[in-house]
Amino acid sequence: MPYLPYVERVVETYAKVDDLLRPLEALEVFSGLSGRYRDSDDWYEERSRLFFDYLAFDHPSPPYRSILHRYFVEGTERVRREGLVDVYRGLLSSHAGVFDILKVGRADVTLKDLIGGCHFRVSLPEGAYSFVEGVVINARIIPFRGGLILGHGILLHPEHASPHILKLVEALRKEGILGWTSFFLLARMKLQHDMSPTFKLASIYTPRSFLIRRA
Repeated sequence: MPYLPYVERVVETYAKVDDLLRPLEALEVFSGLSGRYRDSDDWYEERSRLFFDYLAFDHPSPPYRSILHRYFVEGTERVRREGLVDVYRGLLSSHAGVFDILKVGRADVTLKDLIGGCHFRVSLPEGAYSFVEGVVINARIIPFRGGLILGHGILLHPEHASPHILKLVEALRKEGILGWTSFFLLARMKLQHDMSPTFKLASIYTPRSFLIRRA
C-alpha cells in the first residue's frame, strides 16, 4: 500500500511521546466499536490492519481529530519542505465506509457507498483476488497522488450476505440511524460470522440483530 510509509512515519514519531498516540486506549475503543478479537484468532491479521488504520486516521489526539491531523498541524513546515502537503491532505480526507463492489476492472474497481450513495473508482489493490462484483466490503478510500486508493484495512463480507446487507442498510436508513458508525456495525456483524460461520446469514445481517445499538 503506497500510503503506508507516510502513516507509519507518523505513528513511529508519536509512539515515543507519552499521552499523544495512546495505542492501548485506541485499541479499547476500537474493540468496543468493531468487536473484540485475540491474537490467536484466524482473523487477527485482518482486524489488526483495520485497527492500524483506525489508530492513525480516526482515534482522537486532543485537541486534534487524529494523530495524522496532529502531525500535519505540528509539522507543517517539515511537510512543506519535503513536498508532501498534498499527500497528507489526501490522508486527512480519507473516507471509511461500507461499499458494494459494482465492477472490477483490470486496474480499478468501482464502488458504491451504501451509506452516502456516492460512486467511486479506485485503484485495485494488489492481491485483491477475492474482489467480486456484488460483494460488500468495509474499506477506507484515500485520495493519494491524484488518484483514489484503498486502505489496507479491508473486510470482505460473505458473498451471499449482500442482499441481507442491502436490506439492513435500507432499514437503518428508514429508522434514521444509518451513519458513519454503521461502518463499525457491519464490522461487528462480520466478526459474528467469523466466530459462528454456521449461523444463517439472515440471522446475523438483520435489523433485528442484538449488535445494533439503538438509543
